Amino acid sequence: MQDLYESESSAFVGVAFSNQVIYNIVDKDGEFEYTGLSIIQYLKNKKNEFISKIILSQSYDGIKFIFDDEIKFNDFYDHSNTNIESFQSVYSLMNEINSIDYFYIYDVNEDVLIVKTPDTEMALGVDYHNNEDVRNFRNTYR
Repeated sequence: MQDLYESESSAFVGVAFSNQVIYNIVDKDGEFEYTGLSIIQYLKNKKNEFISKIILSQSYDGIKFIFDDEIKFNDFYDHSNTNIESFQSVYSLMNEINSIDYFYIYDVNEDVLIVKTPDTEMALGVDYHNNEDVRNFRNTYR
């Protein structure tokens, strides 16, 4: 899994189903804190579509951008491509020093967005339904 994350700027975006995380990488956005805010808006308005788009994104060579209601993919890669890791592996990657700086994982079972950014010591759960949690994310965890 580690060789996937050699680029200088990228964000890990995934959907967790129990102990499995289906994911892809947002490449060279440069404004990954806004990617997090877009994911929150997407989950508020079109949660099922967000989940299906992340699963669909595995067929593409990464994600260009995530907007409030749309995901733009990079070039088509392969229908048989599967980006699935255990949650334990992803959590370990979050805590590696030379890892990706931004992680956004929507936990389907807990209905919460798990966030890890350069401004957070550890992964945090953001209740995207709770305006105060979202405000704290916007003001503190960007």
